[in-house]
Amino acid sequence: MIAICLWEFTRRDSACELVLAALSFLVIIALALWAAIRTMRLGQRSISLHSNPAYILYSDFEALVNYGVFYIPFRAYWYFFKFALLSFAFVEASFIGLGQNSATSQAVAILIMESAKLTVVSLIKPYMDSRTNSLNVAISTVGLMNAIMLTLFTRDFGLPVLFGS
Repeated sequence: MIAICLWEFTRRDSACELVLAALSFLVIIALALWAAIRTMRLGQRSISLHSNPAYILYSDFEALVNYGVFYIPFRAYWYFFKFALLSFAFVEASFIGLGQNSATSQAVAILIMESAKLTVVSLIKPYMDSRTNSLNVAISTVGLMNAIMLTLFTRDFGLPVLFGS
């Protein structure tokens, strides 16, 4: 959704679409930031009171229901990792939405970001169990392969066009 909103800023089709894109962009960013700040405060409060972030995050029913989707897949000390992934998605969407005039810079940026994501997920293994870590490493690997193909099939490398003009 962020990529579409940012792309609309480059198109400037009509004033109504720009206003709708700006409002959607602001609401999405505000909600993500609010959830991030709230989860971080709960985790930090739990660390200061109980020396463990899991105590409040998993025992407080209201926190679990409202914000659990952000930290349940991760180990207790990696409760903030979802927001790193959301930041990654925001930066990637920014390159996609705003970089429409330069396919090469888009492809190279996405390639660098996907390789960094694969490296981070492979090294720190932030997810709760080994199966989930393996699954997310596989997902990041597919994302990296996709970025490699995207980079190769930009017209700068001189590969033949398979479909279209």
